[in-house]
Amino acid sequence: MNNPTLKLDILYSKSVMVSLEGFYFIGDSQRCLSGDWLVRADQKNIVIENDDEIIVVDNNVLFAPLDWEESFFIMKEEGGEHAAKNYYKGAIHVSLKEGKVKVENEVDIDFFISSVLDRRYADNNQLEFLKVQVVLLRSYLLKFNKEINAVGLLEPKADNDVLLHNKNYIEPTPEQLHFVYTGCSLNSNKLVQSAVEQTKGMAVFHNSKVVVLPISLCCGGVTGVEYYLGEDKIGDYLKNRRDTAEDKSLDLQNDDDFYNWLYSTDNCFCNEKRSDVLSKLVSVDIGNRDELYRWNKVVSKKDIGAAIARIDEGRWESIDSISIKERSVDGNIKQLEIFGEDKSTVLQKKELMLFSALLDLPTTAFVVKSLENNESVGDGFTFNGIGKGHRAGLCLLGTMVMSEKGYRMEEIIAHYFKDVYISKQY
Repeated sequence: MNNPTLKLDILYSKSVMVSLEGFYFIGDSQRCLSGDWLVRADQKNIVIENDDEIIVVDNNVLFAPLDWEESFFIMKEEGGEHAAKNYYKGAIHVSLKEGKVKVENEVDIDFFISSVLDRRYADNNQLEFLKVQVVLLRSYLLKFNKEINAVGLLEPKADNDVLLHNKNYIEPTPEQLHFVYTGCSLNSNKLVQSAVEQTKGMAVFHNSKVVVLPISLCCGGVTGVEYYLGEDKIGDYLKNRRDTAEDKSLDLQNDDDFYNWLYSTDNCFCNEKRSDVLSKLVSVDIGNRDELYRWNKVVSKKDIGAAIARIDEGRWESIDSISIKERSVDGNIKQLEIFGEDKSTVLQKKELMLFSALLDLPTTAFVVKSLENNESVGDGFTFNGIGKGHRAGLCLLGTMVMSEKGYRMEEIIAHYFKDVYISKQY
């Protein structure tokens, strides 16, 4: 096996049933196991047993497959009600932690990619679209291999929890990858596997370094140019462009220009309403699929006050008005000022992201208008916006339509990014 590997936590439990298909070496010995085994914690040791034998090992043990390609295993937490519908490949690392067994899977990077993308794009039937997703995820994994291996199954902090599980954002984080990895389905999308095989070892580079390319669900017809990877701002290879075949930029810093674009009818790739396309875009919950390109949401003053109180860590008895102070060139709001009865606060960067997540606003690219005596919320505000997610980099819906129209993987990546190239790494 020459491919890079990842090491991911997959289970903490008192015990786990492991069904080994093929032979696995145990620890440093030449002993091989196959078939069904119960692995459990017993004080300071790990016990591996079946109906015929009990094996006691120290507090760490490695199950190494004799054949990385052909061997696989299926797991089920003892007493668990869920059926074992997924399988795993690679090595199994078992250790003791606080009276439980901690199970980690050292997995081939391409098997991991197949697993994650099969779950996310189970019904997608566009090969070039899937090849783009494979190359972008592989680039991310190669760049952050050490960080992913170091994180483990951690409990996210309260504020991060809102952002981590925000259905408007679909990009991975090291934490998320441990949660979304559940092995490979026994009924997988064969096209995902084809996409992995046809792009084997390929990653995206900028200035001779592997780079992470941002992905949003829908750019709203114009791609964003500001994106933060942790605390680091990315911008060198992002484009401000309309999502059309003609490569034209669009400046939406001015509110009037943004308003005109919001209600325009340009024929952008991501201005897509066909239900068969929207239904196959992703297999996870992304909310209302009919409001990806343009959206509208009415929010009560009470809910806005609760969101601001959480961000500002204080009580907000009333919300009087909301003012947009500054936009970026792509139309995303950079500064949003909230006025209460006797105080105000300006939201920006992470605070603004948290505000939109708490109120389930698809983006921070919107106009806002005050409402009185609304039938559904009483006094509140209506938000009208474009796109879904941060809108920077690759537009997922636009990519789907471009793939359907016959664009190749390389052309799609060049459409959304500048000064990047694809290179085979293994």
